[in-house]
Amino acid sequence: MTERSRAARSGSESRGGDRLTLEAADVDEREHPARDGIERAIAARRIDERRNLAVGDAGANIEHLVIGPPGVFTITTKNLSGKVWVGPKSILHNRRRTDFLPKASAEARQASRLLSSAIGRPVEVRGVLAILCDDWTVKQRPADVYVDATRGVKDWMQRQPAILRAQEVIELVTAASKPGTWIEVHPEVE
Repeated sequence: MTERSRAARSGSESRGGDRLTLEAADVDEREHPARDGIERAIAARRIDERRNLAVGDAGANIEHLVIGPPGVFTITTKNLSGKVWVGPKSILHNRRRTDFLPKASAEARQASRLLSSAIGRPVEVRGVLAILCDDWTVKQRPADVYVDATRGVKDWMQRQPAILRAQEVIELVTAASKPGTWIEVHPEVE
């Protein structure tokens, strides 16, 4: 990835309505198929999406932050070869434990904490993992992160009922647009 494209991706870029398109600098060839299906679902619901939000000062990022009438979601996409096994507390890829689930859950909690601080009231954020792979086994879905294939995530998102009023969506999108929202403030320890 070039420095120019890295700089372009580091800002919180809004993707709303029918303007959801991938640009060459935004495409990670390993994740493009999963990302493409999610973008179509977002476009269909007129939902605001922020991609690659830099969070804090440790180099962390939120791959996708989606805000709309169905709520607020952090979405992580994975394009994997082989088999994925999903259980209530873990995800295995080719029989090896991954950190996908704890990271997706932590990302949603962090986004919730930062957005709540920005608007002065609690904001529920749901973690989502969209995984493209060769073969699936779902023993049981995790309670705190929705996990499915890209098409399954798309269908699930389109079925979600509206829980936010238009004014709440605007308030959250405005807060998400401000870079200061995504900076962790740690009180001084004396």
